Amino acid sequence: MDSKARLHLDSNGTILTPSYVDDLVEAGANNIGVEPKGLRLETFMNISGISDRAIAERYLKTSWEAAKYLIDNYKDKVCIGIGIPYNSDFMSYKELAA
Repeated sequence: MDSKARLHLDSNGTILTPSYVDDLVEAGANNIGVEPKGLRLETFMNISGISDRAIAERYLKTSWEAAKYLIDNYKDKVCIGIGIPYNSDFMSYKELAA
């Protein structure tokens, strides 16, 4: 693989467990973007369309944990992006700022 190439992955993070992140980095992903969809569970449920509260809670938690894991373990090796899709119909500025 070209050492100057950037291999980018965008994900909502719902299945990005620590071991999966490790596998992606080992495979050469050096740009990883996680988009948790929001801070509040209700926002995540509205944006994602997931109506099962337990599943939505697990996915949202996994997304934020993936972002934290990347920062804690790969901030010097991977370009990390955290995306929040702002839409005033789904979240307030206060939630976006948080």
